[in-house]
Amino acid sequence: TFNSVSVIATDKTGTLTLGEFNVRSVRFFCKDISEQEKAVQALVSLELNSRHPIAKALVKYFQKKKRVEIKKVEDFEVLSLDG
Repeated sequence: TFNSVSVIATDKTGTLTLGEFNVRSVRFFCKDISEQEKAVQALVSLELNSRHPIAKALVKYFQKKKRVEIKKVEDFEVLSLDG
């Protein structure tokens, strides 16, 4: 189940051709549709608070592709790191 997920990996593309990040496709590693929906909901709910261009691209992709119920995220903190 989704409760046992410890890692969500993403791969992005589009910065060289468009000048901005753009998500072209998403591949899920589980076949269970409800688990995929939970993963998308968690991802969008978390990334919605981010100012990072990759996060914005992910949110834009999923909001365009499907209706996502956004959950309130508490104690969200942006860390600016070098690297």
